[in-house]
Amino acid sequence: MKQKSGDQEKPGLLEYLEDIIGSNQYQEQIDKMIEKRKGSHVKVVEMEIEKLNKQMQRQNYIN
Repeated sequence: MKQKSGDQEKPGLLEYLEDIIGSNQYQEQIDKMIEKRKGSHVKVVEMEIEKLNKQMQRQNYIN
């Protein structure tokens, strides 16, 4: 998550709570999963574009 405090040197409430709960230890794993998911989104979009291009080619052939 992004820092909620306006100052980079001063931690905000979110950082304080993450330290207390201990959820900040998972931040690296969370970041890796976010990047992996972004890659998956790109693949899905590429497949959709390819499918639409094929449909356009079929439509152009008919016309």
